[in-house]
Amino acid sequence: MKVVEGSMLVLSDEDISAFYCYRDRDGWDYRDSFQFQLRLQK
Repeated sequence: MKVVEGSMLVLSDEDISAFYCYRDRDGWDYRDSFQFQLRLQK
């Protein structure tokens, strides 16, 4: 996941896979895992 010029967010297949991993392993919902990944980008 990365933010590029113009504040556009680019997601890869690995990013989507990570969201499912957070859900299955940690019980996080999509919104929580997405916000966590955004914080990692800052």
